Amino acid sequence: MSVAGGEIAVARPWWAKRAEQIYHAVAPRTGWVTAVLVLLSLLAVVWSVDRARWADTPNLALVVVLAVVSAWLLERVRVNGWLLQPVGLLLGVGITYWLAGTLTDARGLPSQVAEVNLRLTAFWKAFRTGGISTDTLPFAVALTAVGWVVAWVSAWGAFRLRNIWVAVLPSALALLTNLSYLPSEFFVYFYIYLFFAMLLSARLHVVRQRERWGQVGVQVSPAQEWLALNDALWLTVLVLIVTATLPLKAPIATPLRRAWDEVRAPVDRLESEFNRMFSGLPARKAIPFRTFGLVLPFQGAITLSEEPIFYASTLRPSYWVARIYTFYTPQGWLTETTETHDLGWVSPDAVPETYRSRQEMTQEITLAFPASDLFATEVPLQASLPLQVEVAAPKSFTLLLSEGLRQPDLPPDLQEARERLMRLRFARLQEDPVDTLLNALPGDVLVSRLILGGGPGGRREVEVPPGEGYRPALEQALLRLDVLRGLVVTRRHPAPPDIVALRARDRLSAGFKYQVNSAVSIATEEDLRQAGTDYPSWVTDRYLQLPDTLPTRVRELAEQLTRDAPNPYDKALAVQEYLRASYTYSLTIEAPPFGADGIDYFLFVSKKGYSEYFASAMAVLLRAVGVPARVVAGYAPGTLDQEKKVFVVRDKDSHAWTQVYFPGYGWIDFEPTPGYQPPPRGPLPAVGAGEGDIAVAPLEDEFLPEDDVFLGEAVGPQGGGGALGRPWSVSLLVGVGTLMGMALVLWLLYQRSMAGVVRAEDIFRRMALLGAWAGVPLEPYQTPAEFARRLGHLAPEAEGDIALIADAFARSRYGRKGLLPAEQERLRRAWRHVRRAMWRKVLRR
Repeated sequence: MSVAGGEIAVARPWWAKRAEQIYHAVAPRTGWVTAVLVLLSLLAVVWSVDRARWADTPNLALVVVLAVVSAWLLERVRVNGWLLQPVGLLLGVGITYWLAGTLTDARGLPSQVAEVNLRLTAFWKAFRTGGISTDTLPFAVALTAVGWVVAWVSAWGAFRLRNIWVAVLPSALALLTNLSYLPSEFFVYFYIYLFFAMLLSARLHVVRQRERWGQVGVQVSPAQEWLALNDALWLTVLVLIVTATLPLKAPIATPLRRAWDEVRAPVDRLESEFNRMFSGLPARKAIPFRTFGLVLPFQGAITLSEEPIFYASTLRPSYWVARIYTFYTPQGWLTETTETHDLGWVSPDAVPETYRSRQEMTQEITLAFPASDLFATEVPLQASLPLQVEVAAPKSFTLLLSEGLRQPDLPPDLQEARERLMRLRFARLQEDPVDTLLNALPGDVLVSRLILGGGPGGRREVEVPPGEGYRPALEQALLRLDVLRGLVVTRRHPAPPDIVALRARDRLSAGFKYQVNSAVSIATEEDLRQAGTDYPSWVTDRYLQLPDTLPTRVRELAEQLTRDAPNPYDKALAVQEYLRASYTYSLTIEAPPFGADGIDYFLFVSKKGYSEYFASAMAVLLRAVGVPARVVAGYAPGTLDQEKKVFVVRDKDSHAWTQVYFPGYGWIDFEPTPGYQPPPRGPLPAVGAGEGDIAVAPLEDEFLPEDDVFLGEAVGPQGGGGALGRPWSVSLLVGVGTLMGMALVLWLLYQRSMAGVVRAEDIFRRMALLGAWAGVPLEPYQTPAEFARRLGHLAPEAEGDIALIADAFARSRYGRKGLLPAEQERLRRAWRHVRRAMWRKVLRR
């Protein structure tokens, strides 16, 4: 204890001094306000992700807090900042694995890490091989890692770099990406984020100015920093009010719309890949329309809108095919390898097939959205514009002619061919070896490669081209049958080809009309019952496929349902009616869990789903009893406009159904989803036969959106039509009202921030702000009196009032003296006069 100047000074304990030293050693150099604003802006992003409930994720708020604290503490280390980035990366990897491991059922950190690695490896394998992943753990890992990186970069940008863009841009991109997949009620998080991000930007600006002024010896008081933050607060409130009152939908000219469509096309492909790899995530927002890519995964909840997709004129209600899926996996359906040809193409080596009970039907379709993948009913034959078709590529098989080797995966007809060739290889035949080979093979295959051996050159492979060079190549390569060690054969294309999708050469714009002639089945139920089971090999090769992992109870259910059905048609009806009667249609479902078979989960666990689940269940159950089936995705017939005789097909009509193959009749539609009418059988209605018939009629323009405007956001969470149909008078009133409201808000803010100030320090600072706008800024080296003289030269009509304000500021700031009521009144009158004079200078500049 000591006595100094009549006051008693108490010695501080050592631990208090030590605590103060530690505090100063770890406190952010940019201040605690900066740290709090960084954290709050990042937490606004986290809150939006948490509320979206994309999947089970670790505590993302904890991830952000740990990243911010790590960046804040490492910022204090006196080394090159780039050398610390690997440290931040390693911390992020460790925390990501630690938290992701808590989402698994494994016990103990080593087991949890091993489980995470195992599931990430399976995810990577599915990505490389074109498969499907329904596991949400990789998404949780990715979200945790991205959360760490965004928080680390933002915090490092604020604490170490003092860079506004680095501190704000990563989190802004993360937030906007998340909100783009969410309905409009989630945009409250955008305003929360914008509030903290703008304050953070203002705070970093003040910090940088303070450091710049400190370098020239000018000290800035904490009060001035808080005043700057106060001004930023009111500016932020103004921006929030303006952004909240501006309309979300705006007309965009057609050229801009078309340019956006071109830019958007690659993004659509990326989204298709995202849906393939993260199919277990739910859809939270109604998009303008669903797209059907190369995979059809078993997803969770989806949201459909009321947005029109296209308008169609046709003779009878029809399913609109977008894409056909052929290969079943426990996670969903895949489109196998395809070839692209012009519509009407037939392979020169095709095996011709004639389908009975088919009739041509013309459809006219008008697009409501830009598209390159088009729609038609059943089998398209020709169109009003050049179109292309994707056809299933024929399957290839390798026949190895080695004693003792078994190939159980070969189709039965190729098993028999292999056995014949094994017997004939060493027989002394008088026939030509090429004839012997071709006669031993089924007539619907072509040899594409020979595997030869035994000669001086050893083992070799010879490619065999199709077409005119086919037999000469065989004759040149195959001099003796005993040198044949194996061969690769490829099925011939059927004719007509096995079409899985229809597309335009170029992307077509909204409003484009095209016509398609399709071959539509008019087979009756009796026709299909008599079709038999003599399936072509190209059908059985592909459309009886099921994975070995298909649960036994699925096969047992299929046998039980079809036990009493005497033919494939009745088997299909039995399965169709069972699914329609026993399961519930719902869009709000959980995706199948990791490791589950999607159809097994649907049939025995969830017992509810939407059309993809019903169509898939029917196809799988029929394949399990030897009936070829496949899944088709596209759109249901839509809603008939009785006056226009036009079907309006909307996004909510997106649908999947099952097609079953019948020899002599081709692919026939079935409807296993409850609430949808089964497809009609029999002949098409005659044109003009009755009042209820639907004839092909031209579409009226009033069904189409205006060509010169485009909605920036066409649908809301419930798929409303937006402002496109709103009368212009109403839009004008809304616009005028919005402008008047904004003007009122601006006037109130002006009164609060300019006219309503009363303290001498606030008035002087605002006078300095107007001076800067007028071209006479307050320089760091100037005293208040020097600045007042300089400003008085700019506005001589208010020179005395400017000096009065500067004097009041100096006495209040440096003399610590308050103003008397009379002086306060003179100050207010002077500020009113100076404010008007300075605004005139600002506007004339």
